[in-house]
Amino acid sequence: MKNNKIIIVEGKSDEAKLRSIFNDINIIVTNGFNIGKQLLSEIKHLSMNSMIIVFTDPDNGGNRIRKIINDYLDNDCYNAFIDRNLISNPNKKGIAEAEEEEIKKSLSKVIKLSNSINTMTWDEYLENNFYLKKNRVKIAKKFSWNCKISSKVLFKYINYMGLKVENIEEILNNE
Repeated sequence: MKNNKIIIVEGKSDEAKLRSIFNDINIIVTNGFNIGKQLLSEIKHLSMNSMIIVFTDPDNGGNRIRKIINDYLDNDCYNAFIDRNLISNPNKKGIAEAEEEEIKKSLSKVIKLSNSINTMTWDEYLENNFYLKKNRVKIAKKFSWNCKISSKVLFKYINYMGLKVENIEEILNNE
């Protein structure tokens, strides 16, 4: 049983923001794209006894780091997403600039991604028009993902989360 949580963030300012909100928190800082094999190995080792939560900025860099970590771990990985539209700073849209309430909300809605689940085929995804931009945006908003999510990444996330066609139809019908 994994008894503690480790939150992975991109930079020192993200770490400082989380430490200002939470008293007792375990954090790993990737220092941006400076995430090499040694850090990935450390994260993998820690994931055996800890819940790893990837909480990166809602931008291309953050998504790239998130993908690297999720793809590297061969066990379940947890992810927290923050909606970039809820960050009031017009110049920078990262974790460090987010309001405390939004950070707490994001970390309360952690999503478990598993590399071993395939609940929807690519054909089902296409047949149901989930790839269409308007549908991708609705699905992304539901999970606070970047609304510019690509079709391939959305398909991957749907399967990582173990969602089925009926789950996505329900999201689209309720949005």
